[in-house]
Amino acid sequence: MSTQSRTEGNEDSLKKRFFQRAPFIIRVFEKYVESWSSVADSLYVKPKNVKFNHLLLRPKAFLFETKWQITAFCEIAEHLEKDVSPERLYERLRGMSCVLESKGLLGRKKYFVPGSSVDGVEASDELSRALNENRDIMKLVRSVMPDEMIIAPSSIMREHPSKRAETSAHDVDSLHEGPGRIVWIIRLTRGIQRGLRTSRKADQIIELLDKITELLVEKTRELLY
Repeated sequence: MSTQSRTEGNEDSLKKRFFQRAPFIIRVFEKYVESWSSVADSLYVKPKNVKFNHLLLRPKAFLFETKWQITAFCEIAEHLEKDVSPERLYERLRGMSCVLESKGLLGRKKYFVPGSSVDGVEASDELSRALNENRDIMKLVRSVMPDEMIIAPSSIMREHPSKRAETSAHDVDSLHEGPGRIVWIIRLTRGIQRGLRTSRKADQIIELLDKITELLVEKTRELLY
């Protein structure tokens, strides 16, 4: 056996042992995990092969089951051609939040609506309309079927996103504390159980987060340029 083959075999063995000891939810998203760490009651993931920068996984108790709050962070400045001050960037984006609502039998019809006002700025319906009109995104929403979903811009100051692990979906708009790194936050909540379709569902969740990230970058560029 060649040295290269032995090295690759050792790396595969180490990777296998790494994920064998990982929590269930980390193993679910294994192919998208570069590294992970525990933060309070959440798991911070440095992702790979995705368009967003950070991922937080947090369990939430719902009646007789545990669901997962899955939050992706997109640091928008990395996707802009020109330098834009955090103050100007947040000023342009802060009215763009939206939430996912449901209606119909068992709440199977999903659609986005503008979020709540921020700092007295009325929420725009521009983002929610763009999401509702995007067939790929809405098809994925119907496949993933989140129980809750919110999309909002925020300033995270100089803190790492993992420091925000205890932020709820209801106060995500209150994170702005002045100049800092501006991010888009995409947060969804749903149950994830062990089963034959678990891996497929994880792929759909990541694809949904990626597609929304792409749209957020596009809408941000339209607003600024």
